[in-house]
Amino acid sequence: MAACPVVTKTGETRDRDILSRIISTPADRILKKDGWELKVWITGKGSRSQGEYSILTHNGEEVCPQKKDEILVTPIGIMKYIDSHLVWGWHGWYPEKTDPSLKGCRYEYLKGEGKELERKEGWVYKVWTTAEGTRSEGKYGRLFRNGKEVCPKIGQIVLFTPLGEFSFVDNHRKWGWHGWKHGMIHKRLR
Repeated sequence: MAACPVVTKTGETRDRDILSRIISTPADRILKKDGWELKVWITGKGSRSQGEYSILTHNGEEVCPQKKDEILVTPIGIMKYIDSHLVWGWHGWYPEKTDPSLKGCRYEYLKGEGKELERKEGWVYKVWTTAEGTRSEGKYGRLFRNGKEVCPKIGQIVLFTPLGEFSFVDNHRKWGWHGWKHGMIHKRLR
């Protein structure tokens, strides 16, 4: 399989030699459907430098983007090519709206049960802490309703529940707050 050049945020291409070490290891997630396959590798798991790299193939051949932010319709879902100029960003093809495990709720790598802070009428609010006590400490707030995780809808930042009001924080860094945060952190629209 020939490797695609990496299309950067500015639309330029660069060689992918630096990624060859990453993709020589087993993928962390694989989605397959009708000859299409998406492989995702997570680097620096749980650290401040965590990043994700993905490769999309069709019948064993890598699908190369023709331009930055290219969108491609596949049986796996509507895929968008993303290349962060930072090592710890997202690089490669990602489902744009169709797969909640890769879009919206992206916290499947969190370990353990998390700390349950509230429970009421089928709703549960849990918080995970990563890299506790370090400069890279992060908090991940997750809401569950009747045992299923509640992911924000596209563009949603506020949710009203029996537990109270929650705001969704989509922090692109691996430290700080992520996910649902109890209370309103955004100005109310009047």
